[in-house]
Amino acid sequence: MFLRCSIIVYKNRTYRGKVSEQNEESVVHKTDMKTDVLVLGSGIAGCVAAYTLAKQGVQVTMVTSSIDPRQSGSYAEHEGIAYSGEGDSVDLFEGDLQTVGGRLTCSRAIEHVASEGPRLIDELLIDELRIPFDRGSEGGLVRQQEPGHSCARVIRCGDATGREIIEALLKKLVEAPNVAILDSHTAVELITLGKHSTKHGDLYKKPTCVGVYVLDKRSREVVSCLAKETILATGGFGQIFQYNTSAAPARGDGLVMASRAGARILNLQMLQFHPLTFYAPNTAQCRLPEVLRQRGGEVLSHKGSSFMEKHHEAGSKAPRSLVTLAAYREMIDTDADHLWLDLRKADLAWLQTKYPGLFTFCSEQGFDATKDLLPVVPAAHCCNGGVVADKHGQTTIHRLRAIGEVSCTGMHGVDRLPATSLLESLVWGNSCAQDIAKEIKRFAYYIPSVTDWVHRDLEFDPTLTHQDWNTIKHTMWNYVGLDRDRRRLRRAQAVLRDLQWEIEAQCSEAHISDALVGLRNGVASALLVAEAQC
Repeated sequence: MFLRCSIIVYKNRTYRGKVSEQNEESVVHKTDMKTDVLVLGSGIAGCVAAYTLAKQGVQVTMVTSSIDPRQSGSYAEHEGIAYSGEGDSVDLFEGDLQTVGGRLTCSRAIEHVASEGPRLIDELLIDELRIPFDRGSEGGLVRQQEPGHSCARVIRCGDATGREIIEALLKKLVEAPNVAILDSHTAVELITLGKHSTKHGDLYKKPTCVGVYVLDKRSREVVSCLAKETILATGGFGQIFQYNTSAAPARGDGLVMASRAGARILNLQMLQFHPLTFYAPNTAQCRLPEVLRQRGGEVLSHKGSSFMEKHHEAGSKAPRSLVTLAAYREMIDTDADHLWLDLRKADLAWLQTKYPGLFTFCSEQGFDATKDLLPVVPAAHCCNGGVVADKHGQTTIHRLRAIGEVSCTGMHGVDRLPATSLLESLVWGNSCAQDIAKEIKRFAYYIPSVTDWVHRDLEFDPTLTHQDWNTIKHTMWNYVGLDRDRRRLRRAQAVLRDLQWEIEAQCSEAHISDALVGLRNGVASALLVAEAQC
């Protein structure tokens, strides 16, 4: 049973929030919580799983470290979602995924997403949630053909596909009486039988997750949230790179918690970088659509001159990986902090119609995209590896699931087919939830008493946090980024191991905070990635 939940109102939206015995503004002592399913993360994968479970009467608690549950990587996703097209088939879709992903794809995962994806888009997104996908003059869905796709099968909601889906799902979750959303709560550590149960005999049972220690960022208390099933939907770890497209905090929280608990981690060497992100110092980089290059946008040096023709006959329209590496090397060779993107000769009328949000964003940053050069840099975008999970999201730890960006399902392989990130979240969020709903009805779950979190008194120096993050970001970008070799990787590993030792020493003495959790996870995920490259 849940304890009492207060109601949190954010920007005219009502969210079921932190457990409280007074009013919304109060910070009070909380005891441990129990729920059927604990979902960590409020992106599309987590929201789909929570909504699917809620419809079947399962009690769900969603935990998000942000004050606004909409703050996730998938909320800002504008590339659309792969659906189906004229003359399309499951076999054709599977072939495209296999061709782009190469030898490291998993045939079972590819078959799962190719067969389930279009059906779920029809049933859940279009029929049930009424997502306003773009439609033509006769009312039919507008489909686009993206690179790597054999036909036009990608649909979108202008340049706000992720936002539209998240908004619709959160509205449903808010209305569900059996869903509680804990905002401003940070997952600190997975609770496992072997490490945290007060019964010594549990040490000899198979590795099992029974919940999570969570930190209330308002009260700075850590409590245990026990669950029959725990779902990691925490996103990626892009924040460990100097330039990245990730929504904060994407610092590898779920990846590192699973790794510490003993879950199998795979393919972290499969990093994906994006050639064009809007450069704004000291803020997260905004990923610019690939179509800008294909519609006439030209990448220029810091001095405003052309350079891509030296690398490929197609110039700025060259393949994404080549443009990304060429841009990176141009910045290194010229000691530039950014390059420029020139849209003045691009198909502006079409771009303004399809991507109005892009032009609004540039205007907010002080640039007129129709007249000005836009500052851009290549950036870390995503990773095709993560916590190993089957088609139901089951990891190698009993009762621990992983879905979305944190997982490694084998769907992507060495490269990622465009417009399949949201699709993966949709398909695995649903299949994970469906499997859990069946399991909960069939089995009795063992929930042990667990040890309390040990609180420390020392305050961690925020200056050290800032300095350590700079070390992590620059080490990863310079040594484990686009241009890496054994010498650079050895240097990165040495730097990160020393830094991790220092941070762990501080963590053993300091009072827990979101910043400290993030720093600890950031250096750990950075080291996991650096070691995976060898």
